[in-house]
Amino acid sequence: MKYNFSKYSDSELLRLIGEGKKAKDDAFNELYNRYSKKIYFYCKKILGNEQQAEDVFHDVFINVVKSAGNRNIVNNVPGYLFKIARNLCLNVQRTVKPELISIDEISENELYDRKQDDLEDLISSAIELLPHDQRESFVMQMYLGMTYNEIAITLEVPVSTVRNRIVRAKVRMKEFLSPFFEKRNVNSL
Repeated sequence: MKYNFSKYSDSELLRLIGEGKKAKDDAFNELYNRYSKKIYFYCKKILGNEQQAEDVFHDVFINVVKSAGNRNIVNNVPGYLFKIARNLCLNVQRTVKPELISIDEISENELYDRKQDDLEDLISSAIELLPHDQRESFVMQMYLGMTYNEIAITLEVPVSTVRNRIVRAKVRMKEFLSPFFEKRNVNSL
């Protein structure tokens, strides 16, 4: 008999996955469908590397299945998923040292020469220049629509810290991107 898992809460789905009954696969599929896009997007934005993001993304859901049998009650399943993703992303970042680019190394001409079609790449590049803690909070709020409180719970930091990180990230993003937009506005006149 098929169940309508769309009516189940996230916690109930996680419980069903852990119980190992025949509904396990359907419960997992429902949970996966609810959060896979957000988790993948988070991993991609935090790591900046598609292959690493895919690997971490898959590991998140493998860890969910493995830990679902622990019988722990999880009230905030999205926070739980993001916490797993965050820890796995941090592990990748510790082992793989990316080549860092300073904002000073990006000339105004480089920013100016980019076409409007490259705006998404430009924004992604600017996000990658943010310090990790600011990037993480910024992505969670701007791209995943999480509230300050949800981010604070996921990252286990005070709400004021989240707010400060996001404000600083927005200021830095504006600094990074303003030369591009200033040049654009001058040419459009």
